[in-house]
Amino acid sequence: MGQTETSRSGGLRLLWRLRPWIGRHRGLFIRVLCMAPLAAGLQMALPNLVRLAIDRGMLARDPDGLTLWTMLFVCAFVTDFVVRSLQRFW
Repeated sequence: MGQTETSRSGGLRLLWRLRPWIGRHRGLFIRVLCMAPLAAGLQMALPNLVRLAIDRGMLARDPDGLTLWTMLFVCAFVTDFVVRSLQRFW
């Protein structure tokens, strides 16, 4: 428990030290912060899309379903790549 409390206070101290930079770059900070849940959601969606492609496409022997789920996976993967790249660039 002590380490968790120390980590929290250390994180808050770091945020407090970054306050002048965040103030100057508020728009950039908000953009990066807003993209974090999107990136996390996409990362969680990717394995589920693979599961759906297997269950509803391959196991059901439905080539159209497999194509659909595969294309959704590719779109989610590319979107995740773009979101994470923009986060790092910004």
